[in-house]
Amino acid sequence: RKEGIGSVAISFLWSFLNSDHERRVRDRITRDLPGTYVCVSHELAPLIGEYERTATTVANAYVGPKLIGYLDRLGKRLADGGYRHPLLLAHCMGGLTTMEEIRVRPLLTLDSGPVSGVLGARYFGGVYGEPDIICADMGGTTFDVALIEGGEYILDEEPVIDRYTCLIPKVAVESVGAGGGSIVWC
Repeated sequence: RKEGIGSVAISFLWSFLNSDHERRVRDRITRDLPGTYVCVSHELAPLIGEYERTATTVANAYVGPKLIGYLDRLGKRLADGGYRHPLLLAHCMGGLTTMEEIRVRPLLTLDSGPVSGVLGARYFGGVYGEPDIICADMGGTTFDVALIEGGEYILDEEPVIDRYTCLIPKVAVESVGAGGGSIVWC
């Protein structure tokens, strides 16, 4: 409390088999530090492999407060403007998900923009009878690529974020260079 911590990641060695201790610690932190964002590994990646499970939980806890704050502000502005439907967000495995899901698993938004482009490319590939496609997405900072083979995109079961393997499967999108916003003009 004295340090002003706003987010906590909890990952115990055998929580994928028995989550009781993680739940008890989460409940205690939630009670003693109201308003603190708390992630528990058994909800994100209930799998063996404490390093990857912990890296996933820490990344989720790091991203959560800022992303959720931004999305809450966006939702409020939309509601103030008359929008009366649930806010749906792009998902890293394709498709859409809800704010409730993103509150627990904000990492599900990882590469969700480029992933949406991959799904669009797959759709148009089907329209044109092209099952094998190289997808390219140039944004402001990165140039991302993905492959569609035989009409199917490739799923990355353990993507690497920076240098940390995470247990949030996503459509395989790789950053291979700088995007348009990275070009400097003299």
